[in-house]
Amino acid sequence: MYSRILVDRIKAHITRGTSVVLRGPHGVGKTAMVKQAFDELAYNSLYFSASTMDPYIELVGVPRSVKDGKIYFLDMVKRREFANDEIDAIFIDEYNRSPKEVRNALLELIQYKTIHGYKLNRLKAVVIAINPDDHPIFEYDVEKLDSTQKDKFQAFIDLKFELSEDYIAERYGNMGLRAISWWNNLPDAIRYKVSPRRLCWALDEIKSEGYVEDILADDMDREGLLSVLSVEDDSTIKKYAEENDAENAKKLINDLSKHKVVMSIIDGDSELCEFYLPLIKSNDVLGQAAKNNAKIYDHMLKYGGTRYKKVLCEMLSATKESKFVKPALKSELFDFPKAKEVSNEELQALELINFSSLAKSTEILYSWVVSCKANGNMKQNKKAIQKVIESLSSFDDAKLSTTHYPFIYAELKDEKIKGLFEISNALFQIKLKQYKAKKVVEAPNV
Repeated sequence: MYSRILVDRIKAHITRGTSVVLRGPHGVGKTAMVKQAFDELAYNSLYFSASTMDPYIELVGVPRSVKDGKIYFLDMVKRREFANDEIDAIFIDEYNRSPKEVRNALLELIQYKTIHGYKLNRLKAVVIAINPDDHPIFEYDVEKLDSTQKDKFQAFIDLKFELSEDYIAERYGNMGLRAISWWNNLPDAIRYKVSPRRLCWALDEIKSEGYVEDILADDMDREGLLSVLSVEDDSTIKKYAEENDAENAKKLINDLSKHKVVMSIIDGDSELCEFYLPLIKSNDVLGQAAKNNAKIYDHMLKYGGTRYKKVLCEMLSATKESKFVKPALKSELFDFPKAKEVSNEELQALELINFSSLAKSTEILYSWVVSCKANGNMKQNKKAIQKVIESLSSFDDAKLSTTHYPFIYAELKDEKIKGLFEISNALFQIKLKQYKAKKVVEAPNV
């Protein structure tokens, strides 16, 4: 289980002689990625499991009696690989599961690439793998590394509890794509029981027609995985799109045992998205778009039209994540006001914000922030801008926050003012009419 991007990062570090720590939860492919990097570089390497390691025997050597004339003394018999200086890289797994004595013995090797002063001239890098001692979900029986130990390493690569989708797709093909869809859609409580490593074990067992029930327990949604893998092949899904067969396509989508697979398959195919998106319920599309690495969100912006505008706004309001906000800012689905010069009188008038003047107020705010960005005084005015945003957000009755403010918050956070917020004229005018229908006394317009 390895990520192509992470393997390349590891290779880049070790070819420069950088010592590396891979830190992450269990079963995400730390060991596999290091071994893959070593193999691709054709390095002679050694593997140690620190939890069972005897550093004196495995590194320093075994003492033996040597005679020099009439004098006997002790010398150390080193490992053949060290004696011949033929090692390019060393990987130490489970580093923080080892006793303190083992970790101390390894410090010299890690920092100086020496053993008791003996220089390993070919050794380019030492890589270790650890489980975090402070993971928010999982508990590990590991030792906390002190500041000195941490400072011996130049690079730290943190891994998340997620699938390496490129690896699984390459190794298992269509079966892997379906398994990815199943795993990504699992509730957190179940997914945390099924590590990426365990998923691969399960897929191997299924391929060999073995006993998958011994790999995935009853509380790991084993039946759900088997159901997903039993769906018709991709050709059926593509056939309906090619023949414009909406009737059978809807039946396929509405079959709960097949729905997740269909969503996964159309996710990465723009032509399938163009056909299937209008047939799928907005909430189902939204659920798929929120998944890790989902591509369907881009298709929603491109093919969804006004059909998905409302659900997109709701999602953006809920997440405020830049990976969703930035594509929306660039899409043609949303309209943005043009920046203009803002007078002091207009800035003061922002304090009189009310719903009837919101269209003008948001335009002024937009221009003000763009101007601040251009003049380099964004930080000085940031608090004032956020105060105005909070005032705008007070109009909860019309739920304007679902259409406006995610964009502002996301852009202020990154200080990359490209568009700030969506002012969809159609949606705004509808909400404005709704507000005026309440016959609320209006403050003077800005």
